[in-house]
Amino acid sequence: MNIWKMKILSAAAVLFSVILSLDAQSGGELRLADIFCDGAIIQRELPLPIWGTDLPAKKIKVSFAGQELSATADKDGRWKVVASAVKEGGPFQIEVQSETGKAAVKDIYSGEVWIFAGESLLDRTIDRIPAEADGAPQKQIRYFMAPRQFARAPCDTLPGRWKNFASGTEDMPALAYYFADEIRRKLNVPVGIIVCSVPESLSHAWMHKDSIKGIKQLGQIESYVEVIQNYEMKISGTYRGLQEFSRADDDIRYSGALKRFQMWAKSNDAKKILKNNAEAEQWQEKIQDWVENSMQRESKGIALLEEQKTWPLAIQIASGIIADPRTSGARPSALFNGMINPLVPYSIKGFVFCQGESDASWERGQVYFDILSNLIKNWRSTWNKAQNQKKGDLPFIYMQLQGIKDDKIISAEECSLLRLSQASVIEKVNVTAMVVSYDIIPDAGKDAVIQPGNMKEEAQRLALSALGRFYNQKVVCSGPIFDSVTVGDGSLRLKFKYADSGLIAGKTGSTEKIRGFETGSPDGLFKEAEVTADKNFIVIKTPGVVNNVRYGWGLKPEANLYNKEGLPAVPFTVNLTDK
Repeated sequence: MNIWKMKILSAAAVLFSVILSLDAQSGGELRLADIFCDGAIIQRELPLPIWGTDLPAKKIKVSFAGQELSATADKDGRWKVVASAVKEGGPFQIEVQSETGKAAVKDIYSGEVWIFAGESLLDRTIDRIPAEADGAPQKQIRYFMAPRQFARAPCDTLPGRWKNFASGTEDMPALAYYFADEIRRKLNVPVGIIVCSVPESLSHAWMHKDSIKGIKQLGQIESYVEVIQNYEMKISGTYRGLQEFSRADDDIRYSGALKRFQMWAKSNDAKKILKNNAEAEQWQEKIQDWVENSMQRESKGIALLEEQKTWPLAIQIASGIIADPRTSGARPSALFNGMINPLVPYSIKGFVFCQGESDASWERGQVYFDILSNLIKNWRSTWNKAQNQKKGDLPFIYMQLQGIKDDKIISAEECSLLRLSQASVIEKVNVTAMVVSYDIIPDAGKDAVIQPGNMKEEAQRLALSALGRFYNQKVVCSGPIFDSVTVGDGSLRLKFKYADSGLIAGKTGSTEKIRGFETGSPDGLFKEAEVTADKNFIVIKTPGVVNNVRYGWGLKPEANLYNKEGLPAVPFTVNLTDK
């Protein structure tokens, strides 16, 4: 057997065993849930569920903050107690004991706890303590980095540990740090951040399976799940043995796969692949069994592949059209099962969700409102049910899609459509906030990493949203949001919320003109509009017939409308034919 094939199969077998282990319930001696470890931050002023496992029917005693609690492990070995709320401060200690053993967790502080979940934006870390840090973060800002786990069914374990700045910051997302520091400074309480981050993860990977079923347009996901299960059952075979992956059974994200394949086929990476199982350079480690003559340098071979209605799964993975579903954030419910479920029912203040880049497609953009609103509803109901609460909307903040610097993968229309879907959630789902960031664009360069200064600005906007919406602080927490339009003789007058202080061009009100507004004619063409600001109104001159007005359209919109607090306006579109 080819040595590379042996390596592939060996790695696959190990991965398969890991996946199986995630699905298994822990058992045996007394054990606390993984989130309870030294240095933890717990949510102040809320009851604190404390849970774990032991042998069935064992009696468990728990001591916390002067409270003595008890429970009995159920038939599956699970047990839970609920401690009364404590105010901010510490340190506290949790002590647990039963016939099978004892456990203790020390150096616990009470403050504000937020779960940060999502994709690439959370993958940019803070490598060192910022120069402006005043020393307080050593104890008052802590974070729990959830390991990246993918599971077929909800699992209970999430190995990790709470860290503070004394133990290093090499893996803490910069966005989370700057947010936590803003909250700490304003409220003067400890802040804990639980980070669940997987780059390039799709929204449906973070959703419970029941939430996915609730979205009609994602019905094909169930077929996709079946394909993945078959994929894993055949994991001991060759890649060719995994059969073909039908586009008809595909998740709707992949209906644009042909376009992505064509782009990849023209790239330098594609030229590294040689025909007939010859040396394949960087792809050799991933793919051994090429379908004969289906991939080669000659245009004839590429055309042949483009015309096929099904593409071999191995080739799709190799070319980057799709990620390997065994190990990626493309797998439905995999990240909810592996990374969110183990945190339930830990008491928290709320969620920050940083996801969207991977869902920026024409198909996804049309249904992203349903996707995100269902995800929010399900996460809240999951916590409420586990905490025996009949109702209660945990705060949910999410990042709107940032500025995108190139159009190789996503078009301006796809990007704009996703932003509109995201913006509609704050209008229709209670106790939510959205942070606008189209004006923050990764610097040019190979890695396109957003610089720390920009990351800090995004985090400050996040903190403003939290402080204004969920901590009752008297701050302006949003940029201008379109409210209504009045159609006049040769002009339009657009009213904005969150602009009582006035509307300006640029963050500081420079003398440049306001840009980013476009008017659409009956033939569907848009052109830049000349506008002026009048307090919290925008006035647009309309010499001809105008059917639509839109603002902030494109990958990286040339849009510069802000309120005087320096927060950007939310992109929008309005149809005037109904007015």
